[in-house]
Amino acid sequence: MTDLQPLIPRQPAPALDVATVGGGVWRLADQKPQSFTMLVFYRGLHCPICSRYLGDLEGKLDEFAKRGVAAIAVSSDDADRAAEAKAKWKLAKLTVGYGLDLAAAREVASGWDLEVRVLGNPGLPEGVVAQDPVPGGPAGAARTLVITVNAHPVRLSTSGVYAVVRGPEPRTVEYAWAIQPGIGLLQAEVWASDLEGRRILVSRASVRGGDILRGEWRSTFVGPVRFELLLGGVPYGEPLLVP
Repeated sequence: MTDLQPLIPRQPAPALDVATVGGGVWRLADQKPQSFTMLVFYRGLHCPICSRYLGDLEGKLDEFAKRGVAAIAVSSDDADRAAEAKAKWKLAKLTVGYGLDLAAAREVASGWDLEVRVLGNPGLPEGVVAQDPVPGGPAGAARTLVITVNAHPVRLSTSGVYAVVRGPEPRTVEYAWAIQPGIGLLQAEVWASDLEGRRILVSRASVRGGDILRGEWRSTFVGPVRFELLLGGVPYGEPLLVP
């Protein structure tokens, strides 16, 4: 690992060529997006979290395209497994690459100091709302790429809550949902899951329309936490992903 060269935002990335489901070879050097290219490295067909994540990405591809973002999902699976994932997970629009060499993946990913900030501001659209350095900005020596994502549907205790990528130490994470007016009294359950698919019941409470269900949870998960709200046993709203 010591021979890897660090990557610098706004500078050329190492070469990345992968075969794609349906035929053809996708080359990073050939991409000319309006803003930037999103490389999504997923574990493979065996990963249930990847299935949900890429399914969600599939539904947002048109919005990404409007913002000048092109996406590809890549794994080290072989052609058959990649084709099965694309069909089984209903990834009709998303380009799926396969046969990724792990050494090449390490070279592409090495050197980035990525910081993801998640804020809750109902006055801003959902999704990526800021990037520093900005796409198309001047080249510089900074090695930190900061992405700000608006994910919470409501404000928390302040005008916004920020969550920064952390190591695997225990940490407190917050969640919040606004319950639509007109909904009668229901039993609410908040579940948390990690990248490995482990699922834990975080809280249980009674809510009705007009309430704001908010809370915090002491997580020992390594990596992002995915919160899901069930009302009367039925999923409500969009899951909340906290880095």
